[in-house]
Amino acid sequence: MKRTIKWSLIALVLSVSACVTPSQITYIKDMEYGKEYPAKPAPELRVQQMDRLSIRVYSSDPALATPFNVGALIQDGVGTTSEASYVVDAEGNIDFPVLGTIHVEGMTLKEVQTNISNRIINSGYIREPVVSVNLQNFTVTVVKYGNTDRVNVSGRSINLLQLVAPTQGEKIKEVEVIRTENGVRKAYSVDFQTIEMFDSPVFYLQQNDIVYVKPARWQRSQTGTAIRQSITMIMSFINIGANILVWTRMGSK
Repeated sequence: MKRTIKWSLIALVLSVSACVTPSQITYIKDMEYGKEYPAKPAPELRVQQMDRLSIRVYSSDPALATPFNVGALIQDGVGTTSEASYVVDAEGNIDFPVLGTIHVEGMTLKEVQTNISNRIINSGYIREPVVSVNLQNFTVTVVKYGNTDRVNVSGRSINLLQLVAPTQGEKIKEVEVIRTENGVRKAYSVDFQTIEMFDSPVFYLQQNDIVYVKPARWQRSQTGTAIRQSITMIMSFINIGANILVWTRMGSK
C-alpha cells in the first residue's frame, strides 16, 4: 500500500513538471547535430530603381576629389554637414558630378564603386581614387500578427532568421516573402522547420522586400497558453487522485 502511494506521488511530481514546462517548437527539424552543411555566402545587393546611393570620392590630394563631392555635402538646419544621396531614376541612372549620367541599375555596390573609379582614372582626373558606395534605403517591410513595420537595415546583408527570430512564446512555422525584381513581383514561401530554408532565394533579404509572418493555427497568446497549462494540471491532479483512490480501495481488500 505504501509503495503504491509512493509511486503515485512520483507520478504526480512528473505530471506537474510536464505541465509547467513551456510549450516549444523545434525549428529546422531535419538538421543534425555535429553534421556539416555547405553554407552559401550572402549575395551582394544589386541597385534598383529609386534606390538612394551615398557616393564619396577620396584622394591623397583632397583638392582633386572636391569636384566629385560637390553635391555630396549639404547644410542642414543647424549648420552641420551630412551626406546627400544620388537617387536612381526610372532608367536606372544617376547624375554624378563631373562624370555625368551613369547607369547603375542591376550592379552590385562594389561594381558601382569600380565603375566610377575606372571612369575617374581613365579620364585622367585622379590616378588612384578611393570610392565609397553605400545604400541608404535598405528597408524591409514586416507584416506580423496584424502589425506592419518598416525595418531599416544597417549593413549590406540580413537574413530571415535575423529579421523575424522567434521570441519567447512565439511559434513561427512559415514565412512568405514578396520580392519585386525587374518590374515583376513574386511571392516565395519559406518553411522554418526545414534546412531547405537556408537555400531559399529569399533567405537573404533585399531592399524593399515584404516579409509576411503567417500566423500558425495553433498560435495563441501567452495568457491562453497559461490557461491551457492550468487546465492540464488540474486534469492531471484529478486523474492521479482517482487512481490513488482506486489503488487504496484495492489494497484494503
